[in-house]
Amino acid sequence: MSKFQSLDCRFENSQGITLAAKLELPENPDYFAIFSPCFTCTKETLATSRISRLLARNNIAILRLDFTGLGQSEGDFGDSNFSTMIDDIHSAQQYLSQHHQAAKLLIGHSMGGTASYASAHSLNDIKAVCSIASPSSPEHVLHHFGDALEHIKSGKTSEFSVAGTLYPIKPQFLHDLLRHKLDDCLSSLDAATLIFHAEKDTLVNIEHAYRLFSLTKQPKSFISLDTADHILSDRNDAAYVADLIYSWAKRYTA
Repeated sequence: MSKFQSLDCRFENSQGITLAAKLELPENPDYFAIFSPCFTCTKETLATSRISRLLARNNIAILRLDFTGLGQSEGDFGDSNFSTMIDDIHSAQQYLSQHHQAAKLLIGHSMGGTASYASAHSLNDIKAVCSIASPSSPEHVLHHFGDALEHIKSGKTSEFSVAGTLYPIKPQFLHDLLRHKLDDCLSSLDAATLIFHAEKDTLVNIEHAYRLFSLTKQPKSFISLDTADHILSDRNDAAYVADLIYSWAKRYTA
């Protein structure tokens, strides 16, 4: 098992907003990867932090980031959208390219996986993409908005709640979300894909995994997470995912 440092990183995105990230850095990493957390989640979410550290012990350098307006990153969440998530991943890749080496692997949990697929399409160094419990379309996130959805459809700013925390939401988020159609992006993606999903995921139906698998090209793999919950709250589920990512990605990142 490799020893690694946990380094706090800061870099700007294309809008000049300073983003915060944590780099799990082995002494001589085999390659670099970027981990994108779930919608409204941060780099310290259990699934993100646990899987990143486990992969770092296997000599993979992992940059896990806070998206705009979340965690320790600057910016207003109300001004973020799916496009800013993509831009933040691109900015993370630029940071790694300038200070270390470009990532070869993108990993994303839930909406972070959806954004990773969209980002990989225009990042030439990416050889593989792994999604965990991810929607096949960014529109899926609309179910979080509840009654706020009708307000933003009418052009009003509103709020929605996730795990007891209120987040501002503006009409621009909806407009941006609806313009992103991933079908063509997924079908033309020139990277290996690994799709994790649990049959009884209550937040993102497993049909999304089947659709991701049908749209992406070979080489591609689908692995069932059996009874795991959406957030991989069981440490054993996170360890299982990390072990399989490590074994699978070696084939495509060498």
